[in-house]
Amino acid sequence: SNWGQQMQSLASTVITQNVFQLEEEDPIEETIIVKVNGQVVSAWAYDISTNSIVFDVDSIPVPNQTISIEYSVWGCYE
Repeated sequence: SNWGQQMQSLASTVITQNVFQLEEEDPIEETIIVKVNGQVVSAWAYDISTNSIVFDVDSIPVPNQTISIEYSVWGCYE
């Protein structure tokens, strides 16, 4: 009957994203560079089980910030 609380919960979940899945599999971990609004940040960890960058609780990007993640991947060359 009261949708306000559910909508607030949903909005908080969508807005405060702290996990960012990498597009490519098998990154070389030491090459990962994470930037927020163009500035390199270090308050994150790579989660190999989900192939994701997870921001520390105190460093979660806020809405409208730009997050970029650069990395190299292991490749198979013949």
